[in-house]
Amino acid sequence: MKEMAKDKQPSVAIIIVNYNGTEDTIECVKSLNKINYDNYKIFVIENGSSKKPSKEQIDYLKGKVVYIESAENLGFSGGNNIGIRKALEMGFDYVLLLNNDTTVEPDFLHILINAATDKSNVGIVGGKIVFYGKPSYLWYGGGYLNEKSGGGSHERWNELNPPDTGDIREVTFITGCLMLIPIEVVKKVGLLSEEYFLYAEDTDFCYKVIKAGYKLWFCENTLVYHKVSASTGATSAMTQYYMVRNVLYLTKKYRTDYHKVNARLTYQTIKDVIRGRKQVAPVMCAYRDYLKGNMGKWEI
Repeated sequence: MKEMAKDKQPSVAIIIVNYNGTEDTIECVKSLNKINYDNYKIFVIENGSSKKPSKEQIDYLKGKVVYIESAENLGFSGGNNIGIRKALEMGFDYVLLLNNDTTVEPDFLHILINAATDKSNVGIVGGKIVFYGKPSYLWYGGGYLNEKSGGGSHERWNELNPPDTGDIREVTFITGCLMLIPIEVVKKVGLLSEEYFLYAEDTDFCYKVIKAGYKLWFCENTLVYHKVSASTGATSAMTQYYMVRNVLYLTKKYRTDYHKVNARLTYQTIKDVIRGRKQVAPVMCAYRDYLKGNMGKWEI
C-alpha cells in the first residue's frame, strides 16, 4: 500500500450520525483516532436522540470531533446532510459516511483513498464489512442493484470472510454504512435524498451517482466491523415499515418496470407476513403511505 505525505493526502470529512447510541459512537471515534491517515476531521451529528448523551460523553466528543447538535431527529439522510454541508463549506476533498455502530482497522482509510485516486470516474468507494460480534463472517462483501427487488443487495452476506486479495472491483450498490464520496460528486448529484427518512437512501444515492455517469468501486482488503441495526433493531416494526414503503417508492422513482418489481415485492411481503417474518400493522401502514405518497418520518 503506497503512503502519502500528509500535505499530499486528500482531506476527508468523516461523518458519523448519532441517534441513541453514544457509547457506540465513542467506540467508533476511538478506533478512528488510531488510523494511519492524517488528513481527516471527524464530524459527529447528534441527531435529536431521545436518549440524550451525558455531559461527560458530550465533553469527550467535543474534545475529539466537531460536534453538531440537531434539535430533532432528521433521519439518516438529514443527519448526514448536516455534515456534508459543513464539509462543502470547509472545502474538504472527500466525505466519508460511517455508521456510528462500527469500528475500523487502522489502514481502512488509506485503502479507500488509494482506490479513489487510482481508479477512474469514481463516484463512491466502499469496502469490506464484517459482523462486529462474529468478525469471521461478512456483512457486506460488495453489492448490486437487484433487478428483481429494485433495492440494493449485499453480496456474500453471512459468508466466511475470505483471504484478502487486494482487488478493487466495480459494483452497483455500496452500503451507506461506509461510503467514501469525492466532494465533486456531491456537487454534481446533490445531497442524500431526505424523503426516505430511514433505509433505502443509500440505494437511492447509488442510483443517482450511476445515472450521472460515475462508477462505484469496492475494495476487498478493507476491514470495518459493524454491530448492525444497533439503534433501530433489525426486526422492529419501524424497520419493517421503512424497508417496505421505501423500496416501493425507490423502485417507482428509478425503474420503468416498477409495476412488475413491486408486484414481486408485494408477493414476497405477503409470504413473510403469513410465515411470521413480518408484522401486519407496519406492513399495512407502509402500503397505505406509499399509495398516498406519504414519505418522510413515520407518524404512528
